[in-house]
Amino acid sequence: KHADIYAIESSGYKGLYYILSPIISPLEGKMLKDVKIESLLTRIINVEKEMQPQEVIIALSFTTEGELTTNYIVEKLKEKIVNIKISRIAYGLPTGAEIEYADPKTLSFAIKNRISL
Repeated sequence: KHADIYAIESSGYKGLYYILSPIISPLEGKMLKDVKIESLLTRIINVEKEMQPQEVIIALSFTTEGELTTNYIVEKLKEKIVNIKISRIAYGLPTGAEIEYADPKTLSFAIKNRISL
């Protein structure tokens, strides 16, 4: 999606990235065969051979579909690439957000993963 490309480019991130669309969504009829995960895995494996990256960062939406897709990608990466750190972007309250509008899961995660000052 163009919005995803813009968001990543605007974030200041300087690494390689891959926009995976669509993600696994059984309720919308988007099954594993419809998602280009093999293409993503092939790209990661090729980059890993050429550049030896330190980490793969997964940045999918924090929805049931995003979680399902993330778990599948992580499982496959661990099968194919043993010595690489796999992480996921953090989630929490956006800058400028009011705590009263946060959903309980987001607020709980933000509190559990707080940082020292």
